Amino acid sequence: MGRIGRDSSDGDQAARIAAWVRQTFTATETGGVTLYDLTAR
Repeated sequence: MGRIGRDSSDGDQAARIAAWVRQTFTATETGGVTLYDLTAR
């Protein structure tokens, strides 16, 4: 039977992208949600 869901490497890649976004862009918190303006660089 085939696997359902994501490969663990997908999670690793998502974590690396999230870390890069946090390091590269300024965070703004609005209503308890952290937002990053990816157009501002």
